[in-house]
Amino acid sequence: MSDGRFKSGKTGETTIGGVARDGYPRHNIIDTVTRAQPTIEYEHYTIHNSFHYFYTDAFSLNATTDANIKEFLIVTPTHVAGAAFAPGCHLHFEAEGSIITQFDLYEDCTRTAATTDAVTTFNNNRNSTDSAQLKVYTPVISTTDTADGTLLYTFKGGTSTAQFRAGDSGDSAQEIVLKKNAKYLMRFTSSSASNLCDLYLNWYELDAYS
Repeated sequence: MSDGRFKSGKTGETTIGGVARDGYPRHNIIDTVTRAQPTIEYEHYTIHNSFHYFYTDAFSLNATTDANIKEFLIVTPTHVAGAAFAPGCHLHFEAEGSIITQFDLYEDCTRTAATTDAVTTFNNNRNSTDSAQLKVYTPVISTTDTADGTLLYTFKGGTSTAQFRAGDSGDSAQEIVLKKNAKYLMRFTSSSASNLCDLYLNWYELDAYS
């Protein structure tokens, strides 16, 4: 074609297969010495494209009966058939306690939370106005229906002087793909006074059509 849309590309670039909607190919940058094509991890890509989110919380727990537990309710998007289904939520988490702490994660709990107790979550791309469909609440309401659900993860550790830590390092092989239309309960239980705890959630929401 005379317009040059199928030329091999510019210096330092390589033409990838296929063309964009405008009929022109897209070029990827290559290393001009080794001819290697640089790539980024998929999770990094989700941040650039504004569907990666995070939430953090820092709090203190004691060892008394009334003040040694803190719970979080995670609610995944409702899955309704249509032009596009609810996105799949791919979760990483880290939970920490400064001393003796237990962390439990349950799936399909039947507890509830007040709408006003929804916490603010953030898009990793601070230039984006997109918001997460996954919702996080704390505290969790204690009702007559106290079913915690299926215990997926349980960790307990730390001493009077040593830190407790649970969760993953952010590797994609360690992520949890959460069920749709589901509730997850995260619970910290402290066995020590003045226990400084932290929760870090980060996830991306991948649109699916099946």
